[in-house]
Amino acid sequence: MITLMAKGCRYLLDTLVCTKTDFDGLPPKISESETRNLFGHACNVHLLDSSDKLTGNQKLWDPGCFIEEVHLITLKTDSS
Repeated sequence: MITLMAKGCRYLLDTLVCTKTDFDGLPPKISESETRNLFGHACNVHLLDSSDKLTGNQKLWDPGCFIEEVHLITLKTDSS
């Protein structure tokens, strides 16, 4: 993704985090720290929202809880 970002690009990344460690279903788990590890060397990563999005259907899978995290990712510049 970073190679596709032009100067001034604003990338909105929406991830889901399942807190149950033995849950291997989709979507894949992407934590806040993993997002920062993937993008932090070249981008500013701002967490805009984090909230539990577990619905009735997802409760049947018993994932523990589903946390949706929304990040704004922008390229680092010399001034930041």
